[in-house]
Amino acid sequence: MDLPVSHKDLKVAVVAHLYYDDLAADLIRYLENIPAAFDLYLSTRPGSEKGLRAFFSTRFGPGRVVVKGVENRGFDIRPFLIEFGSFYPQYDFICKVHGKKSARHKDLEGWGRFLLENLLGSPEIVAYILRSFQAEKNLGLLFPDYFPPMRHMVEWGSNWEIASRLGEKLNLKLEKEAGLDFPAGSMFWFRPGALKSLLSLKLRDEDFEKGSENLVDGTLAHALERLFLPVVEEEGYIWKKVSYAQRAGLNSGDL
Repeated sequence: MDLPVSHKDLKVAVVAHLYYDDLAADLIRYLENIPAAFDLYLSTRPGSEKGLRAFFSTRFGPGRVVVKGVENRGFDIRPFLIEFGSFYPQYDFICKVHGKKSARHKDLEGWGRFLLENLLGSPEIVAYILRSFQAEKNLGLLFPDYFPPMRHMVEWGSNWEIASRLGEKLNLKLEKEAGLDFPAGSMFWFRPGALKSLLSLKLRDEDFEKGSENLVDGTLAHALERLFLPVVEEEGYIWKKVSYAQRAGLNSGDL
């Protein structure tokens, strides 16, 4: 797909986390839908760096590929904020994704694919997203509408106390009883300036709980996930939910 000249001049990056190496090929299939040059920042479990660096570099040679092995803390959120945050200001737009499995909840199988389909499902979808950010200078973050089986999980849950303490540091006006929106599954496209204050929190590795795969709620990562949108608003930007996969005829039964 030929891009308008304005798209070719964009500086685009993808920040991804792969705890499960076996999802690498699937991720590449989606990344190949980005119709522009991009750099890739990938975190993974220690010991997988060399293989994944070679695997991704052979397919995305023109772009920069940075792979880091990280301790199993804070799911995909910790490496997103701590490992690669210093690189983000040099880019116009960034896509944050990760390999997602929902082994504990059979009804959530397909959630990861649903999110990726909405963000990277085709060159046309990605091109439209990039045009949206270019056309709307105040658009800070764009994320998929909720995967139908998990809509009931869109709440503070056991994350309110942690989120409220962080909210005070970030000068956010949070209300526990108010309606809540957040990029559930923590995959989205964003403009770096829209998350500037969150990236400036100077969180440390030890702030995040160990053994994240055994923690289903009430962690720092879960609280931070619920603060993305308030931070975007505090920075003076807007956010949007998209449902490209539904428009294309994809529903939860197809996943």
